[in-house]
Amino acid sequence: MPSSSISIVAALALVCSASMGTVTAVEPLRQKGLVAAVQSPMTDDGMAINYTVVAMQAEYLQSTGVKRVFVAGTTGESLSLTMDERFKLVEQWEEVTKSDEVDVDYIV
Repeated sequence: MPSSSISIVAALALVCSASMGTVTAVEPLRQKGLVAAVQSPMTDDGMAINYTVVAMQAEYLQSTGVKRVFVAGTTGESLSLTMDERFKLVEQWEEVTKSDEVDVDYIV
């Protein structure tokens, strides 16, 4: 499971709290700069995630001024990924951006 150093979208936390029978106030996510909804890189046959591409995606996005990425939840492919694949994808993003000033948000 990804480490707690990754920020999680506040709206998701509210939904999860509400679904468990409690409603907790969550501070809204205040963001300055660009947030990219990144596509999960797939292998040529479309059957697996190509994790090696994540570093290239991160490098390119950072060079264009992106300060936050949203992984595995906004471009539709998350429904076809397993939980393990989503966790591994988030972990890969966390790994390649750990020394950069790019925050990783996700829905798993």
